[in-house]
Amino acid sequence: MKKKIIIGLSIFSWIFFLGGIYMVSTIEKTTAKLNEIIMLHQVEILRERLLIQIKRVQSDLSFKKYTFCKEL
Repeated sequence: MKKKIIIGLSIFSWIFFLGGIYMVSTIEKTTAKLNEIIMLHQVEILRERLLIQIKRVQSDLSFKKYTFCKEL
């Protein structure tokens, strides 16, 4: 009787142990994927800011070119 209880508890312990390992590895993989998504989002924001600055500089240059042509 004692032997069956010990075997049952050890099997139960192993199931919980393996389940815990699976949960920890799944959480780590998900966290890594989320970090990658966050980095991609930050790159997208920087790209948009750069495009806005490029458009601003282009408009400034075209305005200066227009005023320069007027003076001639």
